[in-house]
Amino acid sequence: MPGPRPERTNRLRHHCGGDDSSALPKLERRPRPRYVCHMNSASCRGAEPAARDDRPFLYEDDVVRAVMVHLEAEGWTIDSFALSHQHGDDIVASRGGSQLIIEAKGDGSSKSNTARFGKPFTRNQVKTHVSVAVVRAMRVTSTGSARAALALPSSAFHRDEFARIAPALMRLDIDVYWVDRDWSVQVQR
Repeated sequence: MPGPRPERTNRLRHHCGGDDSSALPKLERRPRPRYVCHMNSASCRGAEPAARDDRPFLYEDDVVRAVMVHLEAEGWTIDSFALSHQHGDDIVASRGGSQLIIEAKGDGSSKSNTARFGKPFTRNQVKTHVSVAVVRAMRVTSTGSARAALALPSSAFHRDEFARIAPALMRLDIDVYWVDRDWSVQVQR
């Protein structure tokens, strides 16, 4: 049985080659977007950013929240959802006996401990993220128990990557929810 997990600082010290804490990289803490709940719901699924910052992209949590608001307006019930720091399906919704499972991706890293925090993803990162989302959607489709969809930022890199695989996704009946910076959502079927 493995022993207790070492503290993060110990791993960093080992990685940096010594016990001298001055050799540790200084991690800059940046504030995460603050959300205001407009609904009487503990989950704040209808939350919107209290104030937009100057970043020209959406985090995954922004995409998830925007799509949930859109789905509820279309008569769907949100059964569960997972934000970027949680495990599970990003959005599970139901309506009239049908279930919808959505895999969402953002346009930049919201994790403050990553090198690309606060920066938009590169074309190659978008390609990888879209690939992961498509595989997840195909797994959902393969079970036959729910309808699968993707939720993506309406950015040039995401739209370019999607255009390459759109015919296959349409044959598999996988929809895409495109989210703009203003949180408006368009569905491509």
